[in-house]
Amino acid sequence: MTFRSIATFVFATVLISRFFLSAAPAEQRADLPRGVIGMVQIVNDASVQRELDLTDKQMGEVKKVAMLLAQVRDGKAQSQAKTQLSESLSAEQLKRLKQIYWQRLGGYALLEPEVATLLKISEEQQKEFTVVQAINAAEHKKMLDFMSRARFRSAEAVEEFKAKYRTAATQRLLAILTPDQVVVLEKLLGKAVL
Repeated sequence: MTFRSIATFVFATVLISRFFLSAAPAEQRADLPRGVIGMVQIVNDASVQRELDLTDKQMGEVKKVAMLLAQVRDGKAQSQAKTQLSESLSAEQLKRLKQIYWQRLGGYALLEPEVATLLKISEEQQKEFTVVQAINAAEHKKMLDFMSRARFRSAEAVEEFKAKYRTAATQRLLAILTPDQVVVLEKLLGKAVL
């Protein structure tokens, strides 16, 4: 399998603001690839490569990780890929990659185990997330149903329409956080990628 064919799995994305309230990734959904798979996929984005200042050697290593994940997606392969990614990037690059990845996940970053741990998400908040996820899934289905019948005047109009739903989904998830958790989340995300 070639790197180009792996790259076809990469989701088309638009960058998001610090709190995810402006335009979010075009394919932001609850089923967006998670963990190391999601991080490897976003490294294919030229803006992410520039932000991380990756060398050709590092890109070659990331391609090897992508190939591994394309062939096998079990827990052992993901653990191996995470180790290889950690060895290929500097600690600062890996930290920044996580920040960008979490930014691209939008509100769904709150469901990432590492983010949940760092934010000290309570059991009660986890239950609220489950309820909000069900609401978001129903709204997402409603959006897709409408889009299958609608005619939009331009690609920008489609993105504006999707952004309305993504923003509402993200706001529902963020509303579960305490003010202190919002401050911690802002620090976790780092500067917004432009």
